[in-house]
Amino acid sequence: MNNNYLRRFGLLLGAGLVAGSALAEQGDAGRGLLAAATCTACHQADGSGLHVENGESWPRLAGLDAAYIVKQLHDF
Repeated sequence: MNNNYLRRFGLLLGAGLVAGSALAEQGDAGRGLLAAATCTACHQADGSGLHVENGESWPRLAGLDAAYIVKQLHDF
């Protein structure tokens, strides 16, 4: 496995844990992974975001502080 694959896997796993934190209390890891898949559709598996020229864009999540991401998920 290369480092890029491991980094993407780690980011996806981390996003799943953050996005599914409320679900984790109930012990439903499968629903947490589905929630993370929703996030990666726009923010990409590596968290790099997505920019569509003359269209919608989604922000980069990679490199942001984990506490900030958790706060944003809870606020919205």
